[in-house]
Amino acid sequence: MSLDQKIACVVRTTLVNRSKRYLTNARSAAVLFSICCLAAIAGAQVTVTAPAANASVTSPFQVTASAKSTHPITTFRIYLDNASVYSVSGSTINKSLTASTGSHFLVLQAWDSSGNVIKASRTITVTKPSSPPPDPSPTPTPAPTPRPIVLNEIQQATGWQTCGACGDSGGDGALASYSMIRGITFPTLSGSSAEFKIGGTQPFANGYWFIGHQAPTRAFKSLRYEFDLYIPAGMENLPQAIEFEIQQKLGGRVYNFAWQAVYPGNRWRVFNYTTRVWEDSGVAFQRFTAGTWHHIAADFHDDSTTHIAYHDALTIDGVRHALHITHTGTPSSSGTKFTNAFQLDLNGSAADYKVYVDNMKITYTD
Repeated sequence: MSLDQKIACVVRTTLVNRSKRYLTNARSAAVLFSICCLAAIAGAQVTVTAPAANASVTSPFQVTASAKSTHPITTFRIYLDNASVYSVSGSTINKSLTASTGSHFLVLQAWDSSGNVIKASRTITVTKPSSPPPDPSPTPTPAPTPRPIVLNEIQQATGWQTCGACGDSGGDGALASYSMIRGITFPTLSGSSAEFKIGGTQPFANGYWFIGHQAPTRAFKSLRYEFDLYIPAGMENLPQAIEFEIQQKLGGRVYNFAWQAVYPGNRWRVFNYTTRVWEDSGVAFQRFTAGTWHHIAADFHDDSTTHIAYHDALTIDGVRHALHITHTGTPSSSGTKFTNAFQLDLNGSAADYKVYVDNMKITYTD
């Protein structure tokens, strides 16, 4: 019971004593005093919902409370360490307060229309807020993945050239009779294949076709040359060899990537452009079945710092042969160049034959 409530009770008791209903003894007076006081505080209460008693809070903290009495609540006030910090005309409080770290005494006190005082108090402790976690280090932006450049359906392109006997190791020799016809509708996979044909009377002569492309100014991080090959029935054993090649000139060097399917001995060979010698790759050549399409793909890359050309893999009809064949780039004149080529070789009998090529494609990143 607050002091104000006790005083109110005494006043009321005195008024009663002055009335004509006199008390006969002290015991009666005490009973009346108790009844008066109970009547004064009956239903009067301050309820604090936050913060809890002896709570540890961080600043700022929320104070919420409600007050009720037998008479209307007229004023509701917050005291922090005996200093009034907030007041409202009403029976509820919802207020954010700030305070220094340490122990504090909080009082919520209400007055009703009859002058009754109702209060609640508690001790709270304001603690330091925990330090927020440091901002994570920003994730470095990954370097963009190079988008591959794709040259599709090269067999349909205009601009194919020949250079006589330049497909020979020494760039000379007897000439064969050879031709290329684009736009073949049968046999085809894409709707437009190219026919490569060779003949003549000179054994071991060759036909060499090549086409130039916009030259990259950097080495190839990856390079794939692929195509589909079809040999008509009856011609599957006539070639001396079938060859294909990519060549890059960069930084005063030529990087040559050439493959040869050589029929005598049934081997796949790669060309050493510096020594002008075909070298065995370690991969056996299984002759192409006539009358059906075969897919050939070769993977390469080069390094313009170390001046090395790498033969990485050869894949025939889905069977991949991983390799690690290297050649040093051949010193050359300055400038850049980028070509791909296809070649047919006559056998010792100079037997005429032809093949069809479709879906010729180059994919590279630099």
